[in-house]
Amino acid sequence: MRDLEDAIQNLQQSVKLTPEGHPVLPSRLNNLGSSYLSLFKRTENTAYIALAIQYLEQAVKYTPEGHSDMPRWLSNLGKLYNQHFFYSQDHNSLKHAIYNFHLAAISETGPLAIRLSAAESWIQLSKSVSCSQSDLISAYDLAIHLLTLLTSFDTMIHHRY
Repeated sequence: MRDLEDAIQNLQQSVKLTPEGHPVLPSRLNNLGSSYLSLFKRTENTAYIALAIQYLEQAVKYTPEGHSDMPRWLSNLGKLYNQHFFYSQDHNSLKHAIYNFHLAAISETGPLAIRLSAAESWIQLSKSVSCSQSDLISAYDLAIHLLTLLTSFDTMIHHRY
């Protein structure tokens, strides 16, 4: 526990020393948010998950549109909101989770595997609430499209070797 607290303290210092607009700031904010998530999982203190969400939202805010890390940050933020919903039953958190998974999945940049995973989470959470059939069909359609792209890349790489 002490090591985790020290890591958070060091990450906070790192974020403070990184100027706004610096390209590594979003990554440092993401790492700080992930550390608070680890602290939350150990203590179940909801104040820590609130801090994790706050830092991930800042990571998203400071990441330029079209950046390849954006789907990762959005997906991580979706996971945090989903965790918050699990503990608090706050339906706004569930809506935020679905929204962030949706944004991560529809991103035109970033790793296909992360975008596909976000689409799967978007589908699962949308099925748990009453969402429109057209939204659910859009989510499935995107997941199939991403899966096709992912398997096509794997096939192309396999044939190269």
